[in-house]
Amino acid sequence: MEVLIIAVIIGLLPAAIAQSKGRSFVLWWFYGAAIFIVALPHALLMSSDTSALEYRRSKAE
Repeated sequence: MEVLIIAVIIGLLPAAIAQSKGRSFVLWWFYGAAIFIVALPHALLMSSDTSALEYRRSKAE
């Protein structure tokens, strides 16, 4: 049970990084919780989705 709780918590890190780059938080949270060791470097190295970021900025204004 503790392993599941830890996986859920550490999955938040790649999800937050991916969200800041314009990706889906929920999908990356699942990805990060399932295989954190791969998801974290993937989130750090991927490029930003500029169209998604521009859409969020225009929607917020």
